Amino acid sequence: MNSHTKYFKIGGFTIEVNSELPFKSDTFHPKIKQFEIDNPEKINIVINHHFKDKISAHGLIKDRIYYKKPLAIFKNKDSLIYEWINDYSPYRACHRKIITNIEHTKFDTYNDRQLTNSFLQGQLTEISLLPTDQIFLCRALAYSRNQGCIMHSMGLIHNNNGYLFLGHSEAGKSTMARIMKDYSTILCDDRNIIRKYNKNYILSGTWRHSDFTEISSSSAKLKAIFFLNQSATNQIERITDNKICFKKLLSCLTKSVTTDAWWDLSIDFLDTLSRSVECWDLKFDKSGKIREHITNLYN
Repeated sequence: MNSHTKYFKIGGFTIEVNSELPFKSDTFHPKIKQFEIDNPEKINIVINHHFKDKISAHGLIKDRIYYKKPLAIFKNKDSLIYEWINDYSPYRACHRKIITNIEHTKFDTYNDRQLTNSFLQGQLTEISLLPTDQIFLCRALAYSRNQGCIMHSMGLIHNNNGYLFLGHSEAGKSTMARIMKDYSTILCDDRNIIRKYNKNYILSGTWRHSDFTEISSSSAKLKAIFFLNQSATNQIERITDNKICFKKLLSCLTKSVTTDAWWDLSIDFLDTLSRSVECWDLKFDKSGKIREHITNLYN
């Protein structure tokens, strides 16, 4: 394809994004800019964007492994095919199709005229043009040699160490980011990446933030994991039971296409993580007093 190219680095992956249409300075949202790089040495993931007036549907129901409007997923030999159905006229027509390998490290995205206009308007919040880049990152992380995952979490770097604070919506991730921001580098308050390199686990931020808009593309060795509990008190208590740590980690795992193989890889990763990194129950209020407990923990 005659393409224009940008490169991004996130969670240890170097991603090549090719487009038949030229990129502009505002094609992607500014939050993605700090993840953009020049002249990469090695490419891990390749995304090709194609733009068509009309997208032909796969149509073979026997190959379909998932269907919930507006998304259908088909398995075809060693690839997966994603199709999105129009919510505008003509209804039932396919407006986006993605063909990818099982690992989601090489895929072609085909977009119809309406989505082409969205691309030209710019300010896109996902480099894959998908509803969320988690769809391909979760798969690529699980299958990579240096395994990893994405967690519902707030991540930060303090004294060159990575700290991960886990919890779902309303758990206090953004509140904790505000409490810690003047003393740490906040990676992201909603989704963060953990990957294993040799015997170490590396924590990295993403561009998928929630209420706290400050993000960073930095990475650091993961020192500790905290499970958030809003409370009237401020205290930290070590969790020594690995089974409890594993269950808590599993509850905060960000999921993609949940095939059996993906589950097996993700569960193995979390089980090893729960035995390798110290986990803590963290109770806190909004006063900010918990900050001293956290910063003194490994001093």
